[in-house]
Amino acid sequence: HGDQGETYEVTLIRKPKLYDGDVGVALAPVLTPGGKAGGKRQGIKIGDVVPGDAAAASGVVVPEDWLLAVEGKSVDGLSTQQAAALLEGPLGSSVTLKGQHGEQGETYEITLVRTPKKPGDVGVALAPVSTHGGTGRGKGKGIKIGDVVPAGAAAESGEVIPDDLLLAVDGQSVDGMSAQQAA
Repeated sequence: HGDQGETYEVTLIRKPKLYDGDVGVALAPVLTPGGKAGGKRQGIKIGDVVPGDAAAASGVVVPEDWLLAVEGKSVDGLSTQQAAALLEGPLGSSVTLKGQHGEQGETYEITLVRTPKKPGDVGVALAPVSTHGGTGRGKGKGIKIGDVVPAGAAAESGEVIPDDLLLAVDGQSVDGMSAQQAA
């Protein structure tokens, strides 16, 4: 677990999703200093965008942007899974996001059309890890577990916890992959 803990292998069964469309972003929680146990949530950032999906195609939504609201509802106080659920919906339907580029950057509001997504997941939010230790655009050094869905397969396993480094999926190394590719 974490940067220097033991390596473990766990088999998780993908659960079906309620909706078949999303906008192609991976969300990452941002915590104040204090680590996974002592840190307090500061907000939600865009950890990654899927090339070719709605967010990437817009040219507006980029990794490291703050997600402020979805459909006019603030994401303050929401988990990454709760915010991600707001982004999901019927294929071809639209969703409006409010975001901010960087800490002091310009805010924007954009409406995106939901595109096809994978049929299920294992209940984790993945985030890239940069060389400076946070999520972001820095030269990647891996993918970490950003959050674990309480009722998801990962939580049920009892093995996977936030800040664990992801090494492989289905026996394939995630080295060089984006968080969205690994998902």
